[in-house]
Amino acid sequence: MDQAVRAMSLAAALVALAACDPGQRADEQALIAEFDLIGSRDDFVSAAVGPQWRSDEITVRFSENGTLRGDINGVPVTGQWEWRDDEVCTAFRVSDAGGSGCSQVGSKPGELLVIPRSGEGAPYTY
Repeated sequence: MDQAVRAMSLAAALVALAACDPGQRADEQALIAEFDLIGSRDDFVSAAVGPQWRSDEITVRFSENGTLRGDINGVPVTGQWEWRDDEVCTAFRVSDAGGSGCSQVGSKPGELLVIPRSGEGAPYTY
């Protein structure tokens, strides 16, 4: 999956996992079941704001004021996040490119799960 798309999904930082998408594979559904659903901005702030989150290629830190910073393979990422309905939505810049998108997010101690909208990629963790 394109690194910018992955960054957009969270970094873009980062759900209400109220129902599983019927198109999800069984392993994705099992992964999602391991996490608590995030259903409000306050819950997202409690779970995601402050720590630096890392995946294989992406590092991101969400601030309470709605900004995000990090990098993709060492290339700086900056942007904003906001809570809309049951998703975190991000807009970001990576080098000369940018992107935006919304994802559901789940949490458990020390981890965040990002669930891109159906058809926009597989769930991944920080």
